[in-house]
Amino acid sequence: QKDPNQNVWRVRHLDWAPLDGNWNRNSLDIDLKINGVSILRQANPNNPTQFILQEPLVDAQTGLMQFTYNEPVLDGSGRIVAVRNRGQIIVDPTNGTIRFVNFAPRLNDVVTVTYRPRVYRISSIAPGSAGTYSQLRTVFQRTMNPRHNIGDLGKSLVRRGEDNGACSASDRPPVDRVWLFFRRSSPPPNSSGNFFFKTLRPGVRLQSPILTQRGQLPLQTGSFTLAQGTNHAVVRLTPNNVAGARLGYYEYDALRGNIYFTTDDLGKEVVVRYLARDRAGNIVQLEEIQVVRWIDEGNLSRSFANEVEYTSPVPIDLPTNELYLWATPNLEFRQLGSPLSDPYGDLDESLLLFWSSSRNGVGNLYGGAIQPRFYISPFDPDQD
Repeated sequence: QKDPNQNVWRVRHLDWAPLDGNWNRNSLDIDLKINGVSILRQANPNNPTQFILQEPLVDAQTGLMQFTYNEPVLDGSGRIVAVRNRGQIIVDPTNGTIRFVNFAPRLNDVVTVTYRPRVYRISSIAPGSAGTYSQLRTVFQRTMNPRHNIGDLGKSLVRRGEDNGACSASDRPPVDRVWLFFRRSSPPPNSSGNFFFKTLRPGVRLQSPILTQRGQLPLQTGSFTLAQGTNHAVVRLTPNNVAGARLGYYEYDALRGNIYFTTDDLGKEVVVRYLARDRAGNIVQLEEIQVVRWIDEGNLSRSFANEVEYTSPVPIDLPTNELYLWATPNLEFRQLGSPLSDPYGDLDESLLLFWSSSRNGVGNLYGGAIQPRFYISPFDPDQD
């Protein structure tokens, strides 16, 4: 996210760290891309036709890092054949800022950073989220995935294994989700605050939404080749994972450009190929390598960089002095052998909420349930 009136870009998470103490020497610790192309590449002194990541100059006192902004020159196949020196880039890994000193990206350029944070900032850095936070509550929920098409496994958005492997009829793919509830107040003289929530899931957030066809996402089982109308996205593990690693369940959220996994796949590196549209509306094939991490479930793809975090108020009628909100998953217990005893259950993603309130000067306890609409309708992409 760009700071107003400055050539400074700021990311959410803080205190970045190299894997072995040396930035980009033996591993990919930091990379900076504009519109999907790295600007931190330099010619390999031992092989001038090969372009490798720079090792930064590091200030021992402040920890600031200096890179050279190398604008890549690409050939017809998209391969880097040369670079143009565009000046300096100063990176502050402690505060998560990137300053372009001499030459900055355009306002409509998509700037992305690869880094390894030690501190996650859960709230957004957008001005719209200003305020104080208190009474944080977290709930981990594991439930069956209601978007899994058990009636037609070949058309399900939920897959298992590499290359869009289809689930078996006996598979019950889960949803792993962390709910965060918190009280957020605004500066005086505005409201004293209310309860809000957001959700996190293990996943990867792509540069762009995945191309759909008539509101559906075409997927082909067992193929790593994309084809318009047949196979619009595919996931595979990279060789950088531990020997014998396998890919579990995952779910496509095409309109947001997210792919959700389960906690079993946290930390695994995946390569994603998918079809999308470029700025001119042309259909293009993109490929990204990412590590499965906790991501905001509701956020849009990174091509919508000006969108604020997906945080919603807890729907309480006429909120008045609500305090101490507690939540628990809505676990349903069924008698074995009854018509409702299917282990797949009712696919309930709701939570039960309990809180106290002093409405009309009288203290009472209240309870309710919440089940948001987690997914965008293909016929209402802006959620009007």
